[in-house]
Parts: sequence; C-alpha cells; structure tokens
Amino acid sequence: MSGFSMLLTLCLMCAAPAAFAQVTDEEDHSAHHPAAGAPAESAAVAEHDHSAGKPDPAQDNMKRIEGLMKQIQDSADPDRKRALLGEHLQALLAQMKLMRGQAEGAKTAMEPTEKKDGEMMGGMMKMHKKMEQRIDMLERLLQQTLEREAVEESLDGR
Repeated sequence: MSGFSMLLTLCLMCAAPAAFAQVTDEEDHSAHHPAAGAPAESAAVAEHDHSAGKPDPAQDNMKRIEGLMKQIQDSADPDRKRALLGEHLQALLAQMKLMRGQAEGAKTAMEPTEKKDGEMMGGMMKMHKKMEQRIDMLERLLQQTLEREAVEESLDGR
C-alpha cells in the first residue's frame, strides 16, 4: 500500500466516527433550530451561530496545505514540485495529528457533567458545530490527498 493510500485510509477511518455521530433525523436536528417566528427555548439557542468562532490551529494548517497545493500546481519546475510535495506531506501528517488531538478533546467534552438544560443544549450545539467543522476538514484533506496523487502521477509520467 502506498503512503498516500495509507493516508487516505487514515482519513476515512477518522471520518467514520464523525459520520455516524451526525444527526440523521430532521426532527432531531430541528429541535435546536426553532422554526421562523417561534420563540427561542433558551438564551443559548437564541445566541447560537454556525459561523461564529475563531480559526484554530487545524484550520490554519489546512489553509497552509491548500496553499502548498496551489504552489505545486502553479510550478513548472519538477524539482520544485517534489520539494513542495515533501512539505505538503509533512503538513498533511501534522493535520492528522491536530485532528486526532481535537477528537480526544471532543471525547472529554462529552463526559457527563451537572448542568442546567439550557447550558447542556448550548454545549450540545457547540459539539455539533465542531463535528460539522471536522467533517468539512476531513473532506478537504481527502481532496488534498487526491490532488497530491494526481501531481505525483504527472511527475512520474504515468
């Protein structure tokens, strides 16, 4: 198995638990998104915003990975492409470590604590948002792996 196939397999293995954790029943998902005009059930729900938040190290590293791929695709020099591919691989591996660390943090956050209903709902929505971000990042990692393999094939003349 090539290194890239192994990396691809690792990405998919990391995505599996996240995919199973996604809400599949529209009623379950809509429970924390009230219908238009409906009163908010708690302050935490009313303040919920999917786009809020600061970029984390994994997001910053993902931007770096995508920037390296752009440089690889724009370069005409095969030696430069190979050097950039080496950097790209290291950034991909670092990304997997960052995401593995985030997964450990999510497991800790899921441990039961004594909270009021409103606080618990707010915590659940934060976890939901983080899960969506993680799945998005895994999709982007998979895309980078596929693009990387295409560049390597063109360099090898396959």
